[in-house]
This record gives sequence, structure tokens and C-alpha cells, in this order.
Amino acid sequence: MSDEEKGLPELTDALANLAELPLEEQVNLLKEIQTKLSEALTTVGH
Repeated sequence: MSDEEKGLPELTDALANLAELPLEEQVNLLKEIQTKLSEALTTVGH
């Protein structure tokens, strides 16, 4: 299993709990998800 695949359940759990988090944590989490997705897409693209 790749590092990207290992991170997916963690992201899924984070998204499920997103609405319960304070706004600042939501923003930080979404930025982290965006970064992970960008890295995954870059890896897949090469």
C-alpha cells in the first residue's frame, strides 16, 4: 500500500468530523487535505 493510500482513511475520518470542528481547525484541515491531494496528483502524474 502506498503512502497516499494509507492517508485516505485518515482524511475520510477527518472530513466526517469536519463539521464538528472550530472554523480555524476546519481551514487548517482543508489546507492539509489540499496539500495531500496535490502531492498525490503530482506522484500519479509522473
